[in-house]
Amino acid sequence: MATLESVDIIHLFQTVIVPVLMISGIGIFILIIQTRYGRVVDRIRSINNERLKMIRMELTGDLSDVEKKWNYHRLQDLQRQLPILVKRGKMLRDSLRFMFLSIFTFIISSFLIFIEQITRIQTSFAVLAIFTLGMLMVFMACINAIREVSGSFHAVLYDIHTHVPKEYRVKTDLQAWTDDLEPL
Repeated sequence: MATLESVDIIHLFQTVIVPVLMISGIGIFILIIQTRYGRVVDRIRSINNERLKMIRMELTGDLSDVEKKWNYHRLQDLQRQLPILVKRGKMLRDSLRFMFLSIFTFIISSFLIFIEQITRIQTSFAVLAIFTLGMLMVFMACINAIREVSGSFHAVLYDIHTHVPKEYRVKTDLQAWTDDLEPL
């Protein structure tokens, strides 16, 4: 009888560990998304600081015509980048929310499995429903992450194509990819 109890305990641990493994895998995904999110937020702050500095210079300084033209075009490029970055930030924020909520559902699933094994109260339907909800949240987080990665390159292209006089422009192989941007 003692070996049967040991087998039951091993089965209990195996059953309860599955949601815990999901949490571990999601933790790695959260680290990746959090890093991307932090970079987007930092870039938004950087662009906003540059924008405010240029506006302040325009209002308080006596700028040459060349500087005024440069500032005008740079401000336009910054204004185009900000909405893209804000949209990316929202997608990453939502992705993180889905991931943390999925961890919560996996913890509840593991707890319910443990309760079922100890008390023999049927919680199988609740476990299945909550675990499925957690997997759906992971799926939604992945969709948001894919959408964010897909749109991440567009803001960089605005930065590369800041208005520069023709004689100072850098020729790149990116021109074929950037034809959809407004002409400089």
